[in-house]
Amino acid sequence: MIDSWWTTVMVVGGIVVLGSFARNGAVVHLLEVAAPGYVVDLDLNVDLDLNADLDVDLDLDVRRRRRRLQQIQMEGADVGVGGDWVIAVAPAVNTNDNDDNNKDYDDEKATEQQQVTANASNAIEAEEDNEDEEGADASDSGSTSSIGTTTISSTNITEAATGTAATAGNPDPDPDSDSDPNSDSDSYSPSLPSTAGNEEEDENGWEHADQIVDDLRMHSPTFPKVDFSIVQYGNGECVGDGKSDCTLAIRDAIAACHAAGGGRVVVPPAPGSGIDVDVDVDLAYAGNGSGNGNDNGNDNGSIMSSWLRGRSHDDQQQAQKQPQKQKQQDNIGIYMTGPIVLLSNVNLHVPNGATLRFVRNKSAYLPPVRSRYEGVELMNYSPFIYAYGETNIALTGGGILDGNADEVNWWDWKLGPDLDDRGPERYDRKILFQMMEENVPVSERMFGEGYHIRPNFIGPFRCSNVLIEDVTIINSPMWTIHPTFCTNVTVRGVTVNSPHGPNNDGCVVDSSQNVLIEDSYFNTGDDCVAVKSGRGDDGRRVGIASTDVVVRRCTMHAGHGGFVVGSEIAGGVRNVYSEDCDWDSPDLRYGVRIKSNRRWGGHAEGIYVRNIRIERVRQAAVRVNLRYQNVLDGPHTPQVSNVHVQDMASQESRFALQLEGLEAARPENITIVNSNFMNIKKASIVEHVDNLVLENVHFDYVSK
Repeated sequence: MIDSWWTTVMVVGGIVVLGSFARNGAVVHLLEVAAPGYVVDLDLNVDLDLNADLDVDLDLDVRRRRRRLQQIQMEGADVGVGGDWVIAVAPAVNTNDNDDNNKDYDDEKATEQQQVTANASNAIEAEEDNEDEEGADASDSGSTSSIGTTTISSTNITEAATGTAATAGNPDPDPDSDSDPNSDSDSYSPSLPSTAGNEEEDENGWEHADQIVDDLRMHSPTFPKVDFSIVQYGNGECVGDGKSDCTLAIRDAIAACHAAGGGRVVVPPAPGSGIDVDVDVDLAYAGNGSGNGNDNGNDNGSIMSSWLRGRSHDDQQQAQKQPQKQKQQDNIGIYMTGPIVLLSNVNLHVPNGATLRFVRNKSAYLPPVRSRYEGVELMNYSPFIYAYGETNIALTGGGILDGNADEVNWWDWKLGPDLDDRGPERYDRKILFQMMEENVPVSERMFGEGYHIRPNFIGPFRCSNVLIEDVTIINSPMWTIHPTFCTNVTVRGVTVNSPHGPNNDGCVVDSSQNVLIEDSYFNTGDDCVAVKSGRGDDGRRVGIASTDVVVRRCTMHAGHGGFVVGSEIAGGVRNVYSEDCDWDSPDLRYGVRIKSNRRWGGHAEGIYVRNIRIERVRQAAVRVNLRYQNVLDGPHTPQVSNVHVQDMASQESRFALQLEGLEAARPENITIVNSNFMNIKKASIVEHVDNLVLENVHFDYVSK
């Protein structure tokens, strides 16, 4: 067992200064110093890659994760036991070359390994959501090293430590730091003489953003002023009672509207609701069941989800504070439906007081339709609201779209019965990705019945002139709003409230052009807004970039990243903008986040961010990671260039900057101007970056 599990330990004078061990899909770093034979405190930072295509980095709270290591004996590969963990020390092996680090958990066969893994996983999942979070490596020990191969220019950089005078050239105010200024690490000290950034280039970039918005106004969908009420179709069987199936009525109303040249298909609100009635969204569990136990309702509404119990106390408090106006009594105004297919010149209007709730019967979402799953095309269950090749379409109104997903419906395909990310989807996605590698035609990548790949909620595909406005979306099965191969898309005034579902990204712009996302609220189980363009070989096969995307005046409450580019960017990403946004939550991990690796490749250039207010993010305000999922080698080198951040005010984060490239994949031309990073807990990490420009930037560190 030990030979296949444990890797490196560095010993200086008989003292452990840095150690790590690895099993199939997990790497654990020992971050505390310890003398052999002594009882010590052990802080663990775990990269637990239960699924090879997830980047999991659990930032374990030191106060909750202290473990007593009863025995460490060096140089003999002996085992020490600490709490729920079994720690072994063995001769050095290069973990980066260990193929086991990139295998899925299900490849592990040894009984002993499974037992230890289960113990470790249970300990982790009891206190931390282990979905796709990245964190620090050994640099997170609190020390700061020299610049190494990073090139930096800086002007007017100030640093301070709350309650402690800052030391010039050392962003970590810890007086007990063991920092070695001659280390080979590329971590950096930002106080360096330099030149200013290119203001002219930055201004030209924002002028282009204004042009994008102006162009979208010219292509905004318009519709004839004629309404088609869904209750007038489907043989009169469509009733807003939370039970009757309105799928046929909605389909017929859309067809009639389209045939008449367009208009609004209206979902009537609850009688007497006016405009102030809102559905009661209980975030303690997913969905609001009718309690009748049938397929349409949620029959486990009385169960507090263990998925929520694993969330932080602050998150649960926030869930209880969500605005709730008036409950829809007796399910009046709730219309059950299967998938909805929009046609050209149709505006599906769901006003305040009306709810579309999607049925739980999986067969209703067949036959399979063409879509994209994590950057790979396939034939799969239909998105809940779908359109293929249509133009001039809209989804509007102040009502509710309820995906009815929870830990026993859709999410369980990912989470598994024990909510541990060991559901059946991990097997089927391997089949899909193998088809991609073998270049199987999309028409033959047939999934759906008998498979377990979740659909997305709203999925216009190869459409143009799309408007999604004012709706509230809850309980999404996976990605929530997902325009793919689309042009001229506006998402305005939308609320996405699905914080506890796996991969519940808010809005994913996928190989699409001319996109505006504004005045919206995102409380998600993954990235809030992400820009992508296809995974690996499939993204290169299609070769359609995401370009000209503007995100403004949005609130990103919870999720993995606020404004994200990647990780699937094989088709390229250019000219994306985010401005005038608020990001605030201990469960929002990153502010700006750019990610890829050498397995998938791709390029991202022209990323502009300004006027961002961050109250709190758990990890870093600005994150670039070209080692995503700990992939350090591969045939496709990603490229990131021309990233401009200005007027960012961050009040609390673990890192200000966490920028990590590779020697062969070096982000370049990153400019940060007129920005303040307050209450920083750790020194910034910058590795293998070319031409990082810091101008008028202030770093304020929390004193220890």
